[in-house]
Amino acid sequence: MIVNQNFIISEGYFPDHVCHDIIQSAKNQQEIDGVIQKGDDKKVRNSRVTWLKDKWIYDWIEGLVYQINQEQDWNFVLSAPEDIQFTRYKVGQFYGWHQDVYENLPNGLQRKISVVIPLVDSNEYEGGDLQFYNPMENPNKSQEDKIIKLEKLRIKGSAIIFPSYIYHQVIPVTKGERLSIVIWFNGEKWR
Repeated sequence: MIVNQNFIISEGYFPDHVCHDIIQSAKNQQEIDGVIQKGDDKKVRNSRVTWLKDKWIYDWIEGLVYQINQEQDWNFVLSAPEDIQFTRYKVGQFYGWHQDVYENLPNGLQRKISVVIPLVDSNEYEGGDLQFYNPMENPNKSQEDKIIKLEKLRIKGSAIIFPSYIYHQVIPVTKGERLSIVIWFNGEKWR
């Protein structure tokens, strides 16, 4: 397990057959354009999504999320997760810098922990890297030097877990297709 002040990576947490089953499940659902909270802005996000409600996927990840929440002393009060977002990025598609903190969830809750799980081998696509912005770096560093880029973020089946307020992005895919899921665990609004 890789621990960073901004995120945790549990390498290969989902075995290949689970990644395959999730992809198959998504094929049976309607795919729509991914949108951002404040409207549909293709300058910020260009991807396709499918919403999954498969309880068995939550069962695979929920225990790990609660364990990480405690071990990292985040100690967020968590409630039920949202529907699972299956995301498809084709050539030229991306999701610019953003936070997952969503202000107006229908149940009055707020996103606290985000989980991203790549579902295909990194050799099946180019570009499409998940990157994190580290504002805690030396302020004299350039903006580019504050971006965390790790090959480990591309490992199929790895659970990448982070507080939903951390800025992150998916750079444009240049070849192939990037498939992943995102799961958000919610809790009471920040105080």
